[in-house]
Amino acid sequence: MFLVFLAASSLAWTISQLSETYEARAVFPVQMQHLPDSLLLDAEVTPMLSTKLRSSGFQFLRYALWSKTLVVDVQKVKEVDGNFYLTDEQLKPQLERQLPNNVSLLPLDQRRYMLNLDKVMVKRVPVKPRLELQLAPNYILREKLSLRPDSVTIKGPVAELSGIQSIETEPSKLENVTANFSKNVQLVAPEGFVKSELLEATTEISGIVESFSEKEFELRIIPLEVPEGYRARIFPSTVKLICKASMDRLKVLSSGDFKVVVNLGAMQAGSNILPLHLAKSPKEVYSVRLLHDNVEFVLEKL
Repeated sequence: MFLVFLAASSLAWTISQLSETYEARAVFPVQMQHLPDSLLLDAEVTPMLSTKLRSSGFQFLRYALWSKTLVVDVQKVKEVDGNFYLTDEQLKPQLERQLPNNVSLLPLDQRRYMLNLDKVMVKRVPVKPRLELQLAPNYILREKLSLRPDSVTIKGPVAELSGIQSIETEPSKLENVTANFSKNVQLVAPEGFVKSELLEATTEISGIVESFSEKEFELRIIPLEVPEGYRARIFPSTVKLICKASMDRLKVLSSGDFKVVVNLGAMQAGSNILPLHLAKSPKEVYSVRLLHDNVEFVLEKL
């Protein structure tokens, strides 16, 4: 009986105490809304707001057991020296609307409520492919690799993005390629990319592949800047040239599409050897190679 009366009296005392009005501090998690596009909230940190309230003990017990989230409109956030805040004039009416009628919000401790926000930078940077491409023998990439998109938009704090100049793809490999190809690859966030985001996740890498062959041409060497009153004899007078191109392109090429010269204006005393120069070469060929680079010459007086 003693324990029953003790428990009953303790309960009555507790209820009596909780019915009293108190002034105490309460801490609430904050959900921000209407955040300007130019600002970024740290998603890994839940903002907390410490306030001083006047209410019954029951209300403080309820807040201790079941946390209430307060919604704060930060559309009109202010900035000073890179710090962002709301004034008490902006914040207090918002809090009072969300608290019960039996809870009074006492004056805030500070005139400003600081917000953990970062300025947002948005910029477009090129994509760098990390593709190991191995073509089959006698096949070549007709043009450079094509990327779609070839640049991506990144968004995040200025401190994170200011040093980022490009975004790489994840490593990939293609072997023994004999035909045109297209491959979707993921983009990889660079080191230090914590609060930022890539607005595109993938890019498409493609290339045009075609077979090639070689064709040999024999060209007459044309002397240039021959001294007046002299005739130049070139040894040998012709040079063989190897052109590498697609089969269709080689079919329409002729020796007239090339021109090889030797410049006698560059001759030096005591030497009768001069280098050859390819003065004319057609477009849409992969390579042109002379089978020898130098010739000898003799000047004969007219």
